[in-house]
Amino acid sequence: QEAFEELNGGVVWDRSVENVGPIVQVNSEVNGRIRQKLEENIGRPFQNLVVSMLGGGSAADRSAQLQTLCNHFERRSDCLHLIIVWPGSKVEPGLYGWRNSLILQTQNALAFAREADLVISAAGYNSFHEALYHQMPTIFMPQMAPYMDDQERRARAASERQLAETVLAHELFRLEREVQAFLDDGKAAAVRERLLAAELPEIGTERAAQLIDQMVQK
Repeated sequence: QEAFEELNGGVVWDRSVENVGPIVQVNSEVNGRIRQKLEENIGRPFQNLVVSMLGGGSAADRSAQLQTLCNHFERRSDCLHLIIVWPGSKVEPGLYGWRNSLILQTQNALAFAREADLVISAAGYNSFHEALYHQMPTIFMPQMAPYMDDQERRARAASERQLAETVLAHELFRLEREVQAFLDDGKAAAVRERLLAAELPEIGTERAAQLIDQMVQK
């Protein structure tokens, strides 16, 4: 199920269906200290780590949003901006020309996102619940493709509770303002504090695994 009740439409009349809590990735092991290795890689220290996870472009063209972010962080020497994409994803060539923004192809996005001071993410099921349950200050930019799930509704459920912020794809000026609010005006710390205090449903990953195991054993 989803973290917020208004997003759930679970089956309650069929006894063969058992609803479980949100499925959330817990482990995100990487070798070494991420921020230290990033500083060594770029050859300078940084104060703020920002991670963008807006998708590989299959559902929507995210180049305008990413270029806006890259342009913003190019003016901030205190920041390192990681653009995380799935290995093999198509990456716009123009994104490689920025000094303060790096492309990172990895299957372990969660490890880097957990180290970030700010995450800018689509609102798919997995990334949405990882942001909530790992207390990551996040600006959600929902995918709007008609065949996707209702990412805007999901994102707004969190922002209405002040557990994140929702910025739509066309709101590029607002995106810059929100980045500044999170990094410079204390909004990231306030959101993280509210996430730490939030009462979220129990994670259902283990229960789902048990149900699968029971089915396999039959």
